[in-house]
Amino acid sequence: VGLIAVIVAEILSSYKRYKVRSYLGVASILHSIISYFFIYSIFIVFMINIISEIIYRKRFYEKILYYGLPIVL
Repeated sequence: VGLIAVIVAEILSSYKRYKVRSYLGVASILHSIISYFFIYSIFIVFMINIISEIIYRKRFYEKILYYGLPIVL
């Protein structure tokens, strides 16, 4: 039940600004479930999580100006 709630929350949050990160989150959760049956698929989960974090940090640091001041649009 808790896992279904997390998946639903990820899908609903995918309609917001950062769709790519949300889709990668859902893919990570689904591959985590698959890794219970196929142990080596955990490497796919690891790669998805790394890619998701890189994309998130890249977008975050694009909004930071000199000395950490946020860019106000």
